[in-house]
Amino acid sequence: MFNKVEPKQLEQLSKRDRYLVESFHAVYRRDRRRQPHNGARKLPEPTEAQLREMLRFLQKKGVNINSIKELNHELRKVGQLLRDYDIWSSRGSPLAEPLENLNPDTGDYFESPELVDRSELERLEKLEQNELYEFLNQGVIDVLDEAIAQGLQEHIASVKKRPKYAPLAKKIIPAFRLLYSQSMSLRKIAEALGMGNQSKASRVLEPQKLLNQVRYLSLDKFYQLLLDKFQGVIEQERLSNNPDALREINQAIQDFVDAKVFEEAVAEINRSKNRSLNSLYAQRLRCHLENLEKRA
Repeated sequence: MFNKVEPKQLEQLSKRDRYLVESFHAVYRRDRRRQPHNGARKLPEPTEAQLREMLRFLQKKGVNINSIKELNHELRKVGQLLRDYDIWSSRGSPLAEPLENLNPDTGDYFESPELVDRSELERLEKLEQNELYEFLNQGVIDVLDEAIAQGLQEHIASVKKRPKYAPLAKKIIPAFRLLYSQSMSLRKIAEALGMGNQSKASRVLEPQKLLNQVRYLSLDKFYQLLLDKFQGVIEQERLSNNPDALREINQAIQDFVDAKVFEEAVAEINRSKNRSLNSLYAQRLRCHLENLEKRA
C-alpha cells in the first residue's frame, strides 16, 4: 500500500503519519528499486536493518519511536488507514465488514495483519530487551564513575575550606584507599596517616556523607542519561501534566540505581564488625582511587 500511495491519500494523514510514509519510501522503496525484480507479486518484509534506518530517519524529523516493534505497529496502522481510504474511495462509503477479514495480499501490500512475522518480532523484541539491559547496566557504571570523581573532588574542596581540617585534606585519598582496599578501621587509619585520632579522621573523611553525595549525583546523571536516550517518552509524560506518571518514572529510576549500587553500599558501610567492602560502589571507588594514585 505504501508503494502506490497518492497525494490525495497523504492529505488525509496527520503530519506524523506522513513522516512514517516518507521513512518507508526513503528506505524500503529505495532498496527495492536497487534490486532486480523477479516477478513475485508478494513483496518481502522490511529487514531489521531497514527498520532501524527508518527509526533514524524519523528521529531527524522529530518523530520519536523507541523500538522496532513500536515502529512496526505504527506502520501497520498507517497502512490500514491507507487501505481504508483506497477501499472507501472505490466503494463510496466505509466498509461494513471488519477490516481484519480483508485479504490485502496484492502486489504492493504487506501480508496482513503483520508487517513482520510474529517469530521475527519476538526475536527483535528479545534483542532490544537485551540491548536495553546492557545499556542500563553500563549506564549505571558510567554515571557512578562520574559521580565518584565529582563527589570526591567536591568533598576534598569542602575540607580545604575548613581551617581546622584543611591540613588533612591531602590525606583523604590515601585514607579512603585504606578504608576501601584494606577495610581498615578509622582508628587505625588515623594512626597510620597521622590524622590525630578516630574522631578527627571521621570528621575529615565522612564516608557516609560522601556516599550520600555520590548517590545524589548518580541519580541526577542517570536521569539525564535516560532523558537523552528516551527523550520522547519522558517528554510526553512531562507535557501530559500527569504528575503521577513523572513521579513513577523518577521512583523507578531511584529504585533501579539503589538496587544496583547503593543498597549494598549503605549496608556494608554501616557494619561495625567483619566489614567487607565489595559493593559496586566500593569497587568503582577503589578503581578511581587507584587511577588517582597512578597519575600522582
